[in-house]
Amino acid sequence: MSDDSVRGRLEQFPKHGATVVLTRTPLYVDKARLLAPCDFVVGADTATRILDPKYYGQVGVAATLDVIRNLDCGFIVAGRYDTQAQAFVNVDNALANAPISHRDMFSTLSKFRYDISSTEIRNNLIQDSPTTFLGLHSLDSSFSSGEKEVDEKKKG
Repeated sequence: MSDDSVRGRLEQFPKHGATVVLTRTPLYVDKARLLAPCDFVVGADTATRILDPKYYGQVGVAATLDVIRNLDCGFIVAGRYDTQAQAFVNVDNALANAPISHRDMFSTLSKFRYDISSTEIRNNLIQDSPTTFLGLHSLDSSFSSGEKEVDEKKKG
């Protein structure tokens, strides 16, 4: 990705009061070491990759998640529309391979669904599209106790 493209993507966040940290670190265990304590907001497709044993070799998924947990990090996972498969990637399906002992590390936005690509969102934000702002900002998400599920609630 070009420097200009990165700058363009970053420009959207200060307008919304968000802080963004960029890293070239490919693995979340390494990101956790750099940024702890924190929660990573990821799509269901990324959560599937986080839980894929092929990225961990002999160390394994559970041992790697232990490191992330011990650094006080976790994940907030939202379903995501896969444009290639033309299907919605469900949070529950994405987390099906999570070790039971580590499922508490994954909070879900299970009621959230917004079938638009991040590219479309960025393009609409640049154009100040009221539709996009309504879709993105009409949610008041809060964690429920116990299940650690993030609920979608419309602002009144």
